[in-house]
Parts: sequence; structure tokens; C-alpha cells
Amino acid sequence: MKERFIDNGDGTILDTSTGLTWQKDTQDMSFTFKKAAEYARNLDLSGKGWRVPTRAELIGIVDDEKLNPCISKVFGKTFSEWYWTSTLFSGRSSSAWSVGFNYGSGNYNVVTNFSRVRCVR
Repeated sequence: MKERFIDNGDGTILDTSTGLTWQKDTQDMSFTFKKAAEYARNLDLSGKGWRVPTRAELIGIVDDEKLNPCISKVFGKTFSEWYWTSTLFSGRSSSAWSVGFNYGSGNYNVVTNFSRVRCVR
């Protein structure tokens, strides 16, 4: 059986199911929604072109068979905390969706709060 996630050996992970490339390790810092997007745009990890993932993309890497964190071990440092998505909450322009990597749930978060980010391209 072909592995879904492949460690590229350069700090990135290839998702063979979607063709997306993910940042392997999460930084030791949290960001507001705006600062997370800025961090992603400026990330130079094996090249440029990084962004904050959509809600669907980030939920797509949750491993329902794992907890704290609920993600494949091929991904490096992952905190059992909330991670930003680029998807704004439809009912409130001051909120965006986040995914919690403790249990894999999604919820909206005020954009001025701090959460983690795992970038994608």
C-alpha cells in the first residue's frame, strides 16, 4: 500500500492524495489570523509559495485514529492546540475557522486571538 504522506527530507511533507505540500514542523509560536497569513507568505522553506490552508485542507490531514495530536507521525512537531485556516466564519467577519489537533475538531476563533499555523502550498 502506498503511503499517503511522504517526508521530502527538506522540512516538507507531500500529501500524495491531494498533491499538496505541507510544512513538516510547527513553529514554537502562535499568531493572530493576520500574522499567520503574513508568516505563511514570508516562509521560505524549500522555496516560496506558502499559504494558510483552507478549512477543508487542514481537516483533511487529521488522523481520526490518533489523539493529542491527531495527525500522522510523519509530520514533525505538532502541538495539541488550535491551528488557523484561511476560511472565514460565514456568520462573523471577525472570526475564522480553526482546527484543533488535540481531537481533530473544528471551531471558529476570533481573528485577534492567537493560534498555531501549519503552512501549505
